[in-house]
Amino acid sequence: MEHVLWLGGGCGSGKSTIARALAHRLDLQLYPVDAHGWKHQRLLGTNEERGNDERWLRPSPDELAERFVRASEEKLPLILDDLDAMRGGPLVLAEGPLLFPALVAPHLGSPAHGLWLVPTEEFQESCLRKRGGVDSATSDPERALRNRLARDAILNRLNRLQAAELGLTVIEVDGGRELRGMEEVVAEHFAELIAAGPRARDGVERRRIRRAENAAIHGNITSYLKAEHISGPWPFPFVCECTTLGCTEQVLRPIEEYGRLLERASRYLIAEPHCVTAMPLPGDASPLATEP
Repeated sequence: MEHVLWLGGGCGSGKSTIARALAHRLDLQLYPVDAHGWKHQRLLGTNEERGNDERWLRPSPDELAERFVRASEEKLPLILDDLDAMRGGPLVLAEGPLLFPALVAPHLGSPAHGLWLVPTEEFQESCLRKRGGVDSATSDPERALRNRLARDAILNRLNRLQAAELGLTVIEVDGGRELRGMEEVVAEHFAELIAAGPRARDGVERRRIRRAENAAIHGNITSYLKAEHISGPWPFPFVCECTTLGCTEQVLRPIEEYGRLLERASRYLIAEPHCVTAMPLPGDASPLATEP
């Protein structure tokens, strides 16, 4: 898959933030694997009900790691199908923790098409404690976090081992560089491939790929909220859908309100430089409540 750049690695390494920033700045297609997670689970028939204690407290770290690797193997064919459908447009930057080197290697255009960011244990713990997560919703959040960190240590070792065996590049993330600095390191690794392109040809193509990205994220979060029986406004920083190449602006919008805009966007012309998520609904008396 020469049209795909692969960014894998451990949770808390900054890969999602970095991939999002690079794709938007350089007008690439973005494929965040996690943004398709609920769709893939439905296709695989694995949407079983499981409480947070069952997810994070009862299994051992080894069992959690085995479950994660098995899910990666099961979802890979669906990920490949999605990426195959993205041929013919700008380069795709695919990122996610499911992209283990041994799974991705047969599909790399070249060794330079792949990169793995692997955090040190200390940096990963610091990031996850700041960020929080599903482990905080268990009956014993501290033990759940410890289980998760022990699982991730196993997965990080697996990333390092597989990449070394296959001659692929791993960058250790220890917090010594600011996020912007890490973004430039990743951009440098992919620089020749990005320069060769293709990238979005014009503003119309940019709007198309950014809207597809927003729609995937909207669908995934909507499915999550429904499965977890969560209601109420859930704001998310959607990327701007204007026609200005290189635009990196984001607009905070509640998930439900973006869905309403998405349904009606095709019936209305929205002039640049505005983003569909930044516009009031046609016919509404005022803009949506949450401002950028």
